[in-house]
Amino acid sequence: MEKEKVNAQFEKGEVSADMSIESLILDYPKSKYEAIPLAAEWGQLIRRKEENRHMTPNEVLEMAMRDVLSGRITWKDVRKANVQEAESPDAILNGADKSK
Repeated sequence: MEKEKVNAQFEKGEVSADMSIESLILDYPKSKYEAIPLAAEWGQLIRRKEENRHMTPNEVLEMAMRDVLSGRITWKDVRKANVQEAESPDAILNGADKSK
């Protein structure tokens, strides 16, 4: 019964913010091996945002892991963020225009 409740919370992205990373890992309903590359990719996207440049690598990793393990971020969200980043005028000015 409790496991079903936790799974429903993960699906809705309603996991408590005060849960530790360890408990999020233990309660993660999907494969932990899927979460690792997702958290790494999300961490790279977080790091590239201007408002997060001050964060240390450990802080970025913790934020990415918390977002992924809580169910707030999925592969769909990461792909969408990558597309938006590639289409932004800043990306084109920085040489990311792939049409050349």
